[in-house]
Amino acid sequence: MHIPELYCPIPSSVVVKDPEAGEELIRWGADQGFFSLDSDAANLVRAIDIPLWTALAHPMLKSADDRSFLNRWWTWGAVFEMRFDTNAGQELDGFFEKFMDSTARTQIRILSNNPPLRDGEDFSEPMDRTLVSLLRETEQRFGNPWRSRISRSLLASAESGVWEARANYLSQTPDFDLYQGLRRHSYGQTYITDCAMMAMGIDAEAKFLRHPVIEHIQYLVALYGGFVNDLNSLDRDLYANNRCSSVIAYRHQYGVTLDEAIRAVVDMCNGYLRSVLAIEAAMPDYGKYSFDDQEADQIDSFFYILKMLMRGNIDWYEVSPRYNGGWKPGGPIDPAPWG
Repeated sequence: MHIPELYCPIPSSVVVKDPEAGEELIRWGADQGFFSLDSDAANLVRAIDIPLWTALAHPMLKSADDRSFLNRWWTWGAVFEMRFDTNAGQELDGFFEKFMDSTARTQIRILSNNPPLRDGEDFSEPMDRTLVSLLRETEQRFGNPWRSRISRSLLASAESGVWEARANYLSQTPDFDLYQGLRRHSYGQTYITDCAMMAMGIDAEAKFLRHPVIEHIQYLVALYGGFVNDLNSLDRDLYANNRCSSVIAYRHQYGVTLDEAIRAVVDMCNGYLRSVLAIEAAMPDYGKYSFDDQEADQIDSFFYILKMLMRGNIDWYEVSPRYNGGWKPGGPIDPAPWG
């Protein structure tokens, strides 16, 4: 099995990671009640190296407070996604039903705000309490429009994750077309792009964000992130017989070899990135007919944010212990929470 190198002419950022940030985040997760300091879950979060991800994918964030805020969101998300992993080696009898009857239903209810949260409403589970706290902090920092948008993108991630977990639980390989439609949401892909835009001061209600071309770019970037993850997780997916992967779904639907499916997904990723760059290059001529002058700076920031996200994503896979030679069957970072 050989995975060709991805095309990416976007320059990498030179970043300096705070050496204490990772353990500070682990202590925060332990204080929230997500895990104990020496648990497998804590070691998995260590291997993901969330501060490194933030530094590489969001180099424009200069405020340590903003980086810390995003790191806390990513940590909550990492632990949440672990719960969708039905290939964790645990006894599977009744696992999915138990999961849906407790954790997932409560958090989907919080994100959909249906029924609405009551003032002072208490939640017994640490993940639920922290989700409510992070949503409220999001509103305090960035306003209700961003809280609502983050809630919607996380809700789509949760519901897509439920679908993937169910498919894996039943050993059902999805059709590629369906998988492609959901992969831009599953495992937080849209939520990641939304958080990056939020932290960099993009107006959640900006008119340009509702333009079909701009919406399509967000779709491409989220799908790019999901498919790049699938390529880097393929060895684990094959080992765990995980059916929800773009490569595995493509091979299943089109009856091609594994290497042919890998090549097809790599070509798609390269095509998504080329499309983003081509649309950006066309903006000076196209944009004057579609966007207000006062939105120009926000649009420039929008493209910069998403390009850094795409570049940083690739760089992170190269150096993160979670992906760079740290995994082996039965090892300390097996299984993978994001694929």
